[in-house]
Amino acid sequence: MNEVPELLQEVCFTIARDGPDLYPKALERLGVYVCATYKNGADLEMCLEVEELILPEEPVLPENPMAHQRQIWDLCATTMIKNEDTLRQNMRSLYVVVMSLCDANVKDKIKMKSMQKSIAPGIPLNYYRSSSSTCT
Repeated sequence: MNEVPELLQEVCFTIARDGPDLYPKALERLGVYVCATYKNGADLEMCLEVEELILPEEPVLPENPMAHQRQIWDLCATTMIKNEDTLRQNMRSLYVVVMSLCDANVKDKIKMKSMQKSIAPGIPLNYYRSSSSTCT
């Protein structure tokens, strides 16, 4: 049996009459959980807030860089790549957590939307949010 972390005890995603009103509360709790649980959790929390993947900015190498500027750029680029990789791994982990909080109806809708998304790419991410809501 899966143990639900304490921060997420009363959070579930369902299609219920009062679900849309509880959605912001669920996102807030997920944000706190993410910040407390994941490395670079604040980056993941920002993605939750705007409901899209926000990748780190790429460093800009100046024209004709001096040796120390090149080293700084190399460090920044390496850090950016690691942070992006961590963010993507965290997104995958959070997907598993969120799916574990969904009831059967929401899971079915997500699977159906995922199939539609693969058939009709280019539809904005927030379009798929319309079918999810929460309950406590």
